[in-house]
Amino acid sequence: MKIVFVVSCINSKSNGLGGHYYSLIETTNRLSEKHDIVIISVGDKQAKALENIQHKKWCVIHQEVAIFKTQRELNRIVLDEKPDVLHAFDALAFLWVRRTGLKFKIPFCLTKCGGSNPIFFPYADNLILYSKENLDFFKNSKKFARTKLSLIPNRLNKFSTDEKRLSLLANQLGSYDQSFKFLRISRIGPYYLHTAVQLINLVKKLSEEGINCSAIFIGTVENEECFNQLKQQAPGNVIFFTDDEFTKNAKALIDCADAVIGTGRSFMEAAAKGKILLSPIENSSIPLLINDTNFDQAFHYNFSERTKLLNYIESENYNEIKRTISDVNKTAQLKRFSSSVFDDYFDVKKVTEKHETFYLNLKAPKRKFVNYILHLLFVIRKYYR
Repeated sequence: MKIVFVVSCINSKSNGLGGHYYSLIETTNRLSEKHDIVIISVGDKQAKALENIQHKKWCVIHQEVAIFKTQRELNRIVLDEKPDVLHAFDALAFLWVRRTGLKFKIPFCLTKCGGSNPIFFPYADNLILYSKENLDFFKNSKKFARTKLSLIPNRLNKFSTDEKRLSLLANQLGSYDQSFKFLRISRIGPYYLHTAVQLINLVKKLSEEGINCSAIFIGTVENEECFNQLKQQAPGNVIFFTDDEFTKNAKALIDCADAVIGTGRSFMEAAAKGKILLSPIENSSIPLLINDTNFDQAFHYNFSERTKLLNYIESENYNEIKRTISDVNKTAQLKRFSSSVFDDYFDVKKVTEKHETFYLNLKAPKRKFVNYILHLLFVIRKYYR
């Protein structure tokens, strides 16, 4: 089977280093073992994460808004490639995929890579979702009543550590390298501000009780105001790494830490390394320590800032975190739990079969003119935000 994936990078503050690009890489790497894969990058720049991919790649890049020029170029590429399936990997790219698929009668689908339940989302006849939260939302939406929905949680391969960069990072940490280290890998901006603040609060509170700990942030700065706010709140044992040297393929640096506060894909990457796992949680000043009793509830929200727990008590959560730092047996237990979570839920080995089944049963698309016009306006707006 030949599958053409289309992904966009439009007005991206991270220059295309967001998690869904890495999800695309993992998915296509696994599918390429049995299928012919082509990736088309569209938008106003090429995503940095896709610069060194091994698959055949086309770039349709225009600095200005070029909806129809992009459509013509995509049509030409698809005619040349003659795929069996077109797969949009974000809602923006789907604008062009839906028209090309209808024009050439090629089956097509869309993946929503996690995130909150949307206010507007383009109609799709075939939709892959990463989280149970999103699945429940679309199942209960009249607009998507006839849509074929499939839950295929984000998955990844185990990966190696970049020992050279890890050593460089450790040198820059200085004496904090000997502390209990919490890690957060994410873009620095308003979308993830709550998570960052929770981690800073946790490290402050632990430090006030004399616990030797530190927080490491690795990520590109999307918003200087948010970055300055975090730096003002952060004590000396909170260290930021924002240069490309560290932010590109930052997962290869996870072994710098003892515990990771993750959201979505970054949570899964931490599990792949057997780290103690934390997640943001609503209505709390500190992050949630993940264990076998609360994992399912946090997984429902894809370990996002929308995570809610029944009967959550912040003081009990904080005391569990303290015990984890001081008790080597509890530390070892949670690391074993983390590794088992990866094996059971996040290993990419099962992704091929699930996608094959989905592709072979795609629904015939329906033309939705009004929805297309709304979708067009949605994409144009993105160029100016």
